[in-house]
Amino acid sequence: MRASSGAQKRRWHEELAAVSAEESASSSDDADADATAALARWIREQRRAGRADASAALQASQRDPRRFLSTLGASDDGRAFLLTLVRRRQRELAAAADAPRRAARAHAALGSLREHLGELEPAISHVAAAARLRGALPAASDGADDLDGELRRALASGGGGELLGELARLLRQRHANAALAALRAAPAPPPGEIWALPRAPAGLSVADFFAEYSARRVPVVLTLPPGAGPAEAFTLAHLRRTIGDKKPALRRRDAESIEWAGLEPTTPQAQTIVAEFIDTLDALAAEAEPPYLFDWSLPQHCADELLRGGFRVPRFFANDLLQRLEPGSLYRDAWPSLFVGPAGSRCSVHVDTFGSHFWMLLFEGEKRWTIFPPDAAPLLRPSYAHGHDPIFGADVHGAAADDDELLRRAPRWEGVLKAGECLFVPAGCPHAVANLTKTAAISANVVLPDNLELARQELRVAACACPEARRVAAQLDDPGFDAAADVGVGEVAWDAFKRTTLGSS
Repeated sequence: MRASSGAQKRRWHEELAAVSAEESASSSDDADADATAALARWIREQRRAGRADASAALQASQRDPRRFLSTLGASDDGRAFLLTLVRRRQRELAAAADAPRRAARAHAALGSLREHLGELEPAISHVAAAARLRGALPAASDGADDLDGELRRALASGGGGELLGELARLLRQRHANAALAALRAAPAPPPGEIWALPRAPAGLSVADFFAEYSARRVPVVLTLPPGAGPAEAFTLAHLRRTIGDKKPALRRRDAESIEWAGLEPTTPQAQTIVAEFIDTLDALAAEAEPPYLFDWSLPQHCADELLRGGFRVPRFFANDLLQRLEPGSLYRDAWPSLFVGPAGSRCSVHVDTFGSHFWMLLFEGEKRWTIFPPDAAPLLRPSYAHGHDPIFGADVHGAAADDDELLRRAPRWEGVLKAGECLFVPAGCPHAVANLTKTAAISANVVLPDNLELARQELRVAACACPEARRVAAQLDDPGFDAAADVGVGEVAWDAFKRTTLGSS
């Protein structure tokens, strides 16, 4: 077992120490006794005393300390330790009846502990109580539980802070659990419908794209007008020639990952350049989970080589409201991003962040896409244990997908995207992608008038922990923000797009 390795023990110790130090450094009073930090400290003490290696939990999730600590919290040893902390915090709460600040800290700690113990409703109650004591939420009203409404109003009024962010995350889990419970209790329906990915006719207008697809949350394969995209297609040969010396981070799918899209940094972190990666794509396809150059920002790494030499933004996305934010704002300069992968590389099912739409232009190869409508998400078993964006339990393209009863009940769109095609994925739609061949593509997230309100709501939640998101939310909420769309726009040159100038050029 790897747990018996001295080097492994030392690495665990270092990783857990880093987690504990990070938690301590970033803690506010609200998170003073977060269960993750407490578990990190406890397991270090157990190791020092020579008592930790017997636990089976210590042999799981070794690469990711946060996943490791979550696993430990579900073990007998970990639960016993957490219960001792619960009793301690309950005594502190009883002694703090006349000290609101101390009571708030005890409630916040109990919320974290109860969540790690799998007790969601008590966790919600404790975090809400802490938020009320801190003035982040109004005092509890008599009778009805309207935490969702109270939270929306608090966030819309400019309220924030870690407690409201935690409450939003826990309430999302509550809704997901309730929806899944209702689906489980219902008479078993027939398998969910499977639709072919819609394909728009050539010459589709921007107005019709908005009305038929974007506003209705329907994915579509678009035929781009001549001149859309780069002057020369970003094929593997072109990428090798123009950015072959760049050294991007590679990722690899991990079925147990708690990261977005199920992708973890390769271990050890690959130190290859783009040219070498492209040259080895055929050989890498033999691996069970091949490495993947996934979502690598072109504006931040190689705008001069790839974007300023004749790139024209497709008209359907030229009204991107993110480009009307102040220069330097979060998300404004993140996309398009690059995807290069061998056959067999893939990502787990995920939803694109902050309520954004998504489009991908494929230059080489074929990609298998599975896209679900937003209301099918509960059937994919979402977990919000690690953030506001869900991690899904369903393995959409895995070997056992046909045996997943809930997954079989989920309606979906399926299709293969081929070189030269552009796919639009609406906001809120879970999706998973598998590379059928070696591929090269770019993608971008956008906010259009029809998903602006969803983006505002998501960014208000993100703002609880992220100052950059708070600045974006404030700009989008400004009554003077220009959210009008130019439905007569044509393809827009890159430099004009970044200046938010619409119209053909």
